[in-house]
Amino acid sequence: MQHPGEAGPAVARAAKLLEDPEQWRDSAERNYEIGRRHFSFAVVRERFLPLIASVASCYGDEAAAMRASSR
Repeated sequence: MQHPGEAGPAVARAAKLLEDPEQWRDSAERNYEIGRRHFSFAVVRERFLPLIASVASCYGDEAAAMRASSR
C-alpha cells in the first residue's frame, strides 16, 4: 500500500505514457483490442444472454410477466 504523497511506480508509468505519444497510442490500441475481445456486444450476447435466460427460466411465469411489463 502506498502512502499519500508517494509517487510510486504507477504514477511514474502514467507520467511516462503522457510524455510519449507513440507509447500512448500503442497502449490505447492494445486496450481497445482487449475491450473489443472481452466486452463487445457480441461477447455479451454470447456469454451472458444464455446465463440470463437460464436464471429467468427458474422463475417461469414470473419472468414472462416481467418481460411483458417492461415493453
